[in-house]
Amino acid sequence: MGFTRLARALTVSAISWLLVSLMHALAAYTDQLHRGVPGALGPLIGAVVPSYLPWVPFSAILYFLFIRLRDRWSDVSAVASIVAGAFCLFFLPEIAYQALWSQWQEGVPLSNVLSALAAWPAIFWLVDFGLFVSTIAVVYGAVAFSRHLEGERRKQRLVAENLTLRLELERQRLVALRAQLEPHFLFNALNAISGLVRGDNRSLALSALQQLSSLLRYALTASGRDWVPIADELAFARGYVALQQLRHGDRLRCVFDADERSIVACDVPPLILQPLLENAIRHDLERHEGAGDIHLDVQRDGEQLRIRVSNSLPAGLEPNPGTGFGLTATRDRLSLIYGRQAVCASGVVDGRFVATLTVPISTPVAARPA
Repeated sequence: MGFTRLARALTVSAISWLLVSLMHALAAYTDQLHRGVPGALGPLIGAVVPSYLPWVPFSAILYFLFIRLRDRWSDVSAVASIVAGAFCLFFLPEIAYQALWSQWQEGVPLSNVLSALAAWPAIFWLVDFGLFVSTIAVVYGAVAFSRHLEGERRKQRLVAENLTLRLELERQRLVALRAQLEPHFLFNALNAISGLVRGDNRSLALSALQQLSSLLRYALTASGRDWVPIADELAFARGYVALQQLRHGDRLRCVFDADERSIVACDVPPLILQPLLENAIRHDLERHEGAGDIHLDVQRDGEQLRIRVSNSLPAGLEPNPGTGFGLTATRDRLSLIYGRQAVCASGVVDGRFVATLTVPISTPVAARPA
């Protein structure tokens, strides 16, 4: 991994310094033309490019050393030690190389290094030192930017992994909730049939079993899906009320009010209506011996679907001691599926107990099956 990174740094450094040397040669050539001095661009390139050769490995090694700092990235002493080492091990030898290379180009007999350095103009010392400092700053900035991008990618990857984990946990919660809801429906349906058997209404019990068989076929099919048409849910709800009417007889009066033409294209989570009806029956018929009045209203309101189930509340009766699983489970399911886009409200309005669901018409993208 380290060798690959160093090789990549060498390649980028070589390309960068080649471009710098070409611009240097082109600038010198343009200057010659302005001064009326004849010349050719090729020889200039051949003379300038070798003067930048030492900067290629220097930049690559400097980049590699800054990368290797890792946790000591902001340690001033560590960075200072690299800069000091670069000054002694690269800058001074590079100045000697430039001085000797200049002498060789001019046809001057090569002297010793100290003589070449002494003859090197001060302005060239200053230019090379500026190039040295600039190179360190650019490489340090490139490493800082690279580490920043790497940190951002790591952060985005962690966020994506956390979101995936949370989504999977929410799905598992939803699956567990649905698994809990289906036995609950079956238990209440069987409880209705057992009431017929205890009352020695065997013919009605047989009809109820047949009705339950049809309902269970739908429940088993729908439970394997995330979404079902609201029309299917309404048909299931009517069947469930018919099953309960076998037990309660004329005492159970239920009115369905649904504009099915406007909601025909709407999908909802399966078994979303039955818990509301079950809750209405518990709060109404199971609390007295008289007749009950339940009203199911399903309407489209713009881009939302409004489901409203209400039941009468005879005055003077104590609240039903049931656990309220139906409403609690429905509220939890809607929260998992729609988040804050759905509303599940319940309470007493004008002497009736009302449960209202408001959900978006469109299926949430995150909740659609893959």
